[in-house]
Amino acid sequence: MSTSLRDRLRGWWGMFLAEAAKFGVVGGIGVFVDMGAYAFFRYGWFGPEHGPLYTHAKLASVAATAVATLFSWVCNRYWTFRDKRSDDLVREGLLFAAFNVVGALITVACVALAIDVLHADALTWESVARGVGIGLGTLFRFWAYRRFVFVHELQDLTPQPAERSVPARRG
Repeated sequence: MSTSLRDRLRGWWGMFLAEAAKFGVVGGIGVFVDMGAYAFFRYGWFGPEHGPLYTHAKLASVAATAVATLFSWVCNRYWTFRDKRSDDLVREGLLFAAFNVVGALITVACVALAIDVLHADALTWESVARGVGIGLGTLFRFWAYRRFVFVHELQDLTPQPAERSVPARRG
């Protein structure tokens, strides 16, 4: 018995929503990982002037982003897109990192647009621009991960119609 288009679409939609929800959870936790790593790099476990990068705020930010990106890659690889992960870790990791950079650039572009084009350089408008940029960057990342990074589908488990064989001629 073949699976109807409606059933296949329902299955795809359910999988899509599950991936989107998991992606959101990983991203939300990733924000806290980023903030925690930044606090550690700048201030360490024991307060001001004890962090390994106390005098280097920008470097601490880059390091924290790297930690959060690694966290997100592992979680997305082994939880969100576990059925689609590739056997090629290097390719997958590099693509994941590259698309994260593009997502971050989308956020920066929104802030630059607000400040340089719209002349909306108050903290409120910059925050709105960052929010829009983060939202657009997140949508881009989700699309890119599903389209280019986590693309190795494991065996399709949906039932397929049996092939009809033509009876052999006798005689």
